[in-house]
Amino acid sequence: MLKQVQGEKLLEPYFTAIKEAIQAGFTYYHRRYADESHRHHARTRATLINDHIVDFANRNLARFPGVKHLSMFGRKLFQVDDQLLLHFKKLDRRRLPSNYPTLFALDFIKQKQLELPGL
Repeated sequence: MLKQVQGEKLLEPYFTAIKEAIQAGFTYYHRRYADESHRHHARTRATLINDHIVDFANRNLARFPGVKHLSMFGRKLFQVDDQLLLHFKKLDRRRLPSNYPTLFALDFIKQKQLELPGL
């Protein structure tokens, strides 16, 4: 497993693209669904925002030769330089997933996740 310093160094060239994808996903949702967002449940809102974040991330990260977009078990992941998997998830204020505790979610909780500077 990578140490935090190693992960940050590996992801550093991608920070701007990742941050832009996250911001664009939220911005797109709020612009596109402004008139109807009041009808969305929190789960619907989170799913739509996540879908848009992943879409923007796919476009932003596709320009980097070291990044591959993968689909595994219904999850959209980004493999970075064959060393790290990046997965966009909805987290609560404690940075824990708020979904049903699947094996994937439990593994995510057990591992110390890297915090990306500025996000």
